[in-house]
Amino acid sequence: MDLARKIAFLAQDTQKNKADIKDLQYQMEELTETVRQMAYEMQRDRENQAHERGNLLPRLEVVLLRSEQRRLTAGAHPDFCERIRTNKHHRWRKREGTGSGGTAAGDLGSG
Repeated sequence: MDLARKIAFLAQDTQKNKADIKDLQYQMEELTETVRQMAYEMQRDRENQAHERGNLLPRLEVVLLRSEQRRLTAGAHPDFCERIRTNKHHRWRKREGTGSGGTAAGDLGSG
């Protein structure tokens, strides 16, 4: 009879282990899905931050150029101011890769 009890105990233990394994598999699936969602949201946050940084730099440059232009035009001779504006505008276009022809994106115009 001792062997029969051992077999019954092992069968019961095996059933409990199977139930525990199913529970752990379910928990692992939930955890995996949560990690996937977090990774997706982190990637979106990184992309949004990169996009915002990319937009911030050109806006900052425009503000700085306008500020510089206002400062220079406050008391300078008009011909001098025009030469400064044209020179900066030309350098800005050159840096943006538009050369001397066409209109650069974000062109300040007469400002």
